[in-house]
Amino acid sequence: MCIESHGSNIKIFSNEFTSLQDTVLWICDGDNIEIFRNNFTECNDLFWLSFVTRTQVYENNFLSYKNAFMDWDGYLFATISPLKINFYQNYWYQPRLFPKPIFGRASKISVILSILFGNPVLIPIPWVLFDYTPAKEPYDIH
Repeated sequence: MCIESHGSNIKIFSNEFTSLQDTVLWICDGDNIEIFRNNFTECNDLFWLSFVTRTQVYENNFLSYKNAFMDWDGYLFATISPLKINFYQNYWYQPRLFPKPIFGRASKISVILSILFGNPVLIPIPWVLFDYTPAKEPYDIH
């Protein structure tokens, strides 16, 4: 793991993350998080955002990103709210004219199946967020 944080008012910017096989950013129980103006090159496991609110991911360069994935934790309605995690104006390893789907999984969605099991069951659910305004060229990040 490269950066791990539990907290609020976090800004991660102007970094070079290269050839990392483990989770690059793991942020838990946070509010008002900004991840911007970073280069991510050949990183396999990008973000684990756990029970976060008001998270903005913008103006980053995701280079050689094709197989990377991201995880989101939280309860169903916290995970899917567009106010919780917002991607915009990122460069996604090639020029894009259309929105970029960002595949991940909501890892610990609580599903109450008390009729069958008597206890809450945690199951991974595939999920997609979108960068609706992807950048057409990489940013010059120093």
